[in-house]
Amino acid sequence: MKKITSLLLMLLLVVTAANAKYTYWGYAGKAAVDLPYGSIGTRQGKAAIYIPAEVAQMYKGLKVTGMRFSLTDKAETVKAFVAEDLNGAYATEKMADMGNKGLNSVLFDDAYTITGDPFYIGYEFTSDINVVGVTDEYCEGGNFTDFGSGWTDNTKQTPDNAPSLALQMRVEGTEIPVDVAICGVKKVITAVGDTYQIKGKLLNFAAAKITSLRFGYTIGNSEEQFADVEQTVTARAEDEFAFTCNAPDTKGCENLKVRLVKVNDEEDAYDGNNTYASTIVTANVQDVKRVYMEEYTGVKCPWCVRGIEEISQNHTKFPGQFVAIAKHCYSGTPTELECPSYTYGISGGFPKGTYDRRRTNSLDITDKNELYVKAFINSGSVLGIDAIANFTDDNHSKVTATAVMKFNREQTNANYGLAFAVIENDVTGYKQRNAYAGSVKSYYGWEKKGKEVELDLQHVARLGYEVNEGISDVFPKQINSGDAFSHTVELSLPKNIQNYKNLKLIAFVIDRNSKYVENVVEVPIKEMQPTETAIRDINNVEMPAITFLNGYIDAPNFDGKISVYTVDGTATASDRALYDFDPTGISSNTAAKQPVSTRYYSMDGAQIATPAKGAIVLKSVTYADGERKVTKEIVK
Repeated sequence: MKKITSLLLMLLLVVTAANAKYTYWGYAGKAAVDLPYGSIGTRQGKAAIYIPAEVAQMYKGLKVTGMRFSLTDKAETVKAFVAEDLNGAYATEKMADMGNKGLNSVLFDDAYTITGDPFYIGYEFTSDINVVGVTDEYCEGGNFTDFGSGWTDNTKQTPDNAPSLALQMRVEGTEIPVDVAICGVKKVITAVGDTYQIKGKLLNFAAAKITSLRFGYTIGNSEEQFADVEQTVTARAEDEFAFTCNAPDTKGCENLKVRLVKVNDEEDAYDGNNTYASTIVTANVQDVKRVYMEEYTGVKCPWCVRGIEEISQNHTKFPGQFVAIAKHCYSGTPTELECPSYTYGISGGFPKGTYDRRRTNSLDITDKNELYVKAFINSGSVLGIDAIANFTDDNHSKVTATAVMKFNREQTNANYGLAFAVIENDVTGYKQRNAYAGSVKSYYGWEKKGKEVELDLQHVARLGYEVNEGISDVFPKQINSGDAFSHTVELSLPKNIQNYKNLKLIAFVIDRNSKYVENVVEVPIKEMQPTETAIRDINNVEMPAITFLNGYIDAPNFDGKISVYTVDGTATASDRALYDFDPTGISSNTAAKQPVSTRYYSMDGAQIATPAKGAIVLKSVTYADGERKVTKEIVK
């Protein structure tokens, strides 16, 4: 009888063991980056990750039977542990057989039963060098270290430089919840109106395979959109995901939020690792070579009118393919015209000009610089470049600048740098000395002007950012044809700007090997992007959601009155089509009312901050009594 009982017990144990399942859970994948995290002054160190209460509740009653972790080099000793308090006694621990470079696994002799309260898992090590392996992902609570001065939560101390440890706990039980994490969503660089792919990494923390996933994604403040992906991800595996989307129809740099909505048509067990933030940059990068001219000038330099004309003539001869900046640095230049942050310069007399930093001369008409400009344009470039620039505050004191570059040729030993500059046009209040006054030889009409000429200064250098060699870590050394890159900086503008509306951003790429400018682009600096752009956003009045259907205004579920006016202020029949209006110009307000708000919209309802000349727009005027006029007009 005793033997039978023992046999039954043995069989039960076998069955129980057969029914047990396991998985790994951590803040990131199992692979470590090449370089170790942090530094130590002794031969000892500790590393751990935090298991929050939400995760502990998900696995409540299950057991932590071990862990796996990655080291960047061999350690002499490694001890794995579970702790409810990093400064207290370990709940369980185990010396590892070895600590090798790469992935290591440890199984505890005494498993830790998860109570539902938060806890930590980690390891101690001894080594001649630091061996702590981290991933390329950041997660709050994913990086605790003690290098001799006590435990530190690095994700709170240095969040930008504290990636998650390459460390996961082994959880075992009969029922393992389905938990899938997304991480590593890549920055998206796309063209206006194009399609693109959202790509990232999946971590399947379940003990079963995944066959279907539903993602949600949000661009800026837009409504969330969804994508369904049929994909098999095996148990406890890492995998890549990707789905195709339509790009925004306007240029911009927006936040991109990706969310895992469902797994196998069910809610995910833990949503704390289901959302990942990234960026989408939408630009118009074209394979267009532009020449960058840097002029060194001054209003008290009489011969510097050469630079004024040189820039003007090249803009005329090479429209869209010539960019210029004028740095005022001649002796006696007024302080408010100087630009000390634009540190690149050349020696010699004035004026001086550089073309892509390949050719430098005194800008004399006999130099035939246009031949060189034409030759540089015809030689093309290995990359196209575009830029996006927006003021980031109401004071117009800061600018967020994003440059986007796309290569059209393979580069095996690339060494490029990215630089930015800000220029101001129509700078007033100065007189330019003129050496050509009264000359018998003609020089673009300057011979007919006085010795001092009052004029608006153009292309005045206001700011330079990394203009000597450029930011060095934007591009890798190995670049494939079709590779695209973007980089964003925040620029603090100087106090000497006359009118922020006349500012433009210049972005240019420098070949750090040849010291030449590879390509350049100039774009306007726009106002902060509005959080909403629909016509319904007009303040202080009840606004319908206006749409335009088959040439007519449609305002569903709106009981108020909408008046539509022609450009001469005449009220029309409510059923008159938009395309029946006579767009002859911008109308004046003929009503005896005080306007309190005027906004412009495209024909599809998108708000326009500054309508371009010749554009057909909808002009919405709101008056003090709440009445509103909507007119179709041509901007003059």
